[in-house]
Amino acid sequence: MSKSKKKGTAWESAVVEYLQWALDDRQIQRMVLSGNKDKGDLTNVWHHGQRVCVECKDTQELAVDKQWSEAVDEAGNLDATLAVLIKHREGFGVKKMGSQYAIMQDIMLDRFLERSEPSFATLARTVSQPLKSSKLGLVWIPLRVFAVILNDGLPLGPEEETKEES
Repeated sequence: MSKSKKKGTAWESAVVEYLQWALDDRQIQRMVLSGNKDKGDLTNVWHHGQRVCVECKDTQELAVDKQWSEAVDEAGNLDATLAVLIKHREGFGVKKMGSQYAIMQDIMLDRFLERSEPSFATLARTVSQPLKSSKLGLVWIPLRVFAVILNDGLPLGPEEETKEES
């Protein structure tokens, strides 16, 4: 296995572990590769009964528009109307998974927030930041905020745990 492949696999595994913990859902797993019709990197991620295509990237290249387009293409292969690009944030290791980038188009963030409580949707919008390098209107939010969106505004992690997340 190449060095970059190992790095990508390790990143996907870190995202899986974080989302499993955050959503208290062990069914979230890495997706089995499916040739040229990839369907994202993770499986069993849902939001209000809709599949979510999760594309994970741990690259130094800043080609987020290209990476987002890949996520959208793979969402089509998955028949998913929701997609997110989880990108490794430089300077933030796997011990700070909640601070990683959850990237999507502004309109996609609106779709994720459609059924959220208005006060939570407003809060989530205030933390979203535009990606200046994007020509597609991409924004980012911290992965922990994205996980709270998936968790309908509820606290993250199993109820019996009080794990601190930075």
